[in-house]
Amino acid sequence: MKKAALSVLLVLGLSPLAPGQAVDWSAKALQQERSRTYDALHYLIKIKLDLDDRSFEGATTVTAASLREGLTTFVLDAEEYTVASVVGADGEPLAFEQSDKTLTVRLPRPAKFGEEIAFTCAYHGRDPKAGLKFVEAAADHPRLVFSDSWPENVHHWFPCYDYPNDKARSEIVATVERGLKVAANGHLVGVVDDPAAGTVTYHWSQDLPHSTYLIFLAAAPYVVVRDFYGTLPVNYWVYPQDAAKAAATYGKTPKMIEFFNGLFGYDYPWQKYDQVSVPSGGGAESTSATAMTHRIMVDERNEPDFTAIGIVSHELAHQWWGDLITLRSWAHT
Repeated sequence: MKKAALSVLLVLGLSPLAPGQAVDWSAKALQQERSRTYDALHYLIKIKLDLDDRSFEGATTVTAASLREGLTTFVLDAEEYTVASVVGADGEPLAFEQSDKTLTVRLPRPAKFGEEIAFTCAYHGRDPKAGLKFVEAAADHPRLVFSDSWPENVHHWFPCYDYPNDKARSEIVATVERGLKVAANGHLVGVVDDPAAGTVTYHWSQDLPHSTYLIFLAAAPYVVVRDFYGTLPVNYWVYPQDAAKAAATYGKTPKMIEFFNGLFGYDYPWQKYDQVSVPSGGGAESTSATAMTHRIMVDERNEPDFTAIGIVSHELAHQWWGDLITLRSWAHT
């Protein structure tokens, strides 16, 4: 991921600062674990992505349990879009207020400790500065959109509690124009083609809880090259012009999974493993899917000299360390 270079320096005990440069660590801001009044259990994120307009329309259903007796409001992180309505599980409208960074939902009555509450927020936004990137076509990549949620940017495309000390299950139901494929966390529930509307809808479900910064989607005219480790699907989502390079670039992944299973003494924990090409500078792991810079794509002839083993293995290891076992606070980084 993009913090990989700094991580390597820290692991090696090296400083990214110039030699002899003193750092007053006492002057650094003290980070503390964020407090919360509810436990998010599940996010159902229905989102329609318009690549031409660089816009999105969403309806996210939040299911959560109260951590307070008499809880009257839910405060969600929400930024760079406009919330149009909030309705409860019974379809009744709920009162809400939106600020620049938060969405406050008022419950119709105080919730008891442990009581589960569900409500759906409808919203729309365009070309956010963070969290979701609409990218025009270039010589080395097609037009596409992908999420860039680390460290606290996922709330730029759906309302949620956006901090790693609360893990929840998630589903993404993403609608895009026909000809695009949508990659996301978890297993693929289904794909619905709508020729009349000119759209296709992908439904993904991540059944194991994970932190919000690990929620991911990408949509592009991908070619999906399929591989396996035993019965575990291992897929390489690449641009059409890179399809012939997928095996040389990623083909050692199943052996890496086998190696890490033995090294960590814990089998790969997710439903599948996808590596997804995006126009970024490195890699960014998410549960069961890694966004990977397309610049690592290499053919068989050049693979020995320009191997992608380093970044592929690094991001794969995060499926255990970072995704399965996750920090509770950014102070732990």
